[in-house]
Amino acid sequence: MYGADNPIKFIDKNGEGPGEDLLMALAAAAAKYSSIINEAKAPAGRLLTGQTSLSNMPKEVTNQMGSQTKSMISTMSKVNDAAQVVKTAGTLTKEAVNDVGKVAATTGDVITGTGYIAAPFTGGASLGLVPIGESISTAGKGAQAAVCVINNDYEGAADLGVQIGTNFATNSLVNTAVNQTVKVAGNITEKEVLTQKGVLGFVGKLWEKTVDFINR
Repeated sequence: MYGADNPIKFIDKNGEGPGEDLLMALAAAAAKYSSIINEAKAPAGRLLTGQTSLSNMPKEVTNQMGSQTKSMISTMSKVNDAAQVVKTAGTLTKEAVNDVGKVAATTGDVITGTGYIAAPFTGGASLGLVPIGESISTAGKGAQAAVCVINNDYEGAADLGVQIGTNFATNSLVNTAVNQTVKVAGNITEKEVLTQKGVLGFVGKLWEKTVDFINR
């Protein structure tokens, strides 16, 4: 990160300045949503102004049409425009839910990881962050999975389901290991229990990431 290391000597010559990934992601998201919205602008504009496909036809053609034909063409045009607006709204909603789900999953994982990493240094107090982070992450992945199902991407939904299931399995194994240690050791202190849980939880998260990487 040249800009972060020495902003005077190194002027980000490789384009690796801090925050550029975030800016690129925001720009890509803005372009994506703008493209989706643009698909509905024309049909929405026609619906608001009352225009139909008849408006683009030469008068020589429309003058030869009967009132019933004009009415049918006008109705079909409005129906098609309305369908396009509804379709675009659905696409926009799905993309928004999916993106929010991604952010939630990533944020939850960061919170969970922070809770585990800081456990040995906080006497286990930071483990209170773990259930919060896991709830956020699970909700985010669940939202993504729902969008996958709607899009008939059952493989993607199954992959997210495996991630959620692996998370629950890891937590269960960590708790089992800690409880077994308490039974065997007997006089282990609460701080030692929480510290061990933090270490095992962090290792478990690394294992989850490894499994996810292999599956991909």
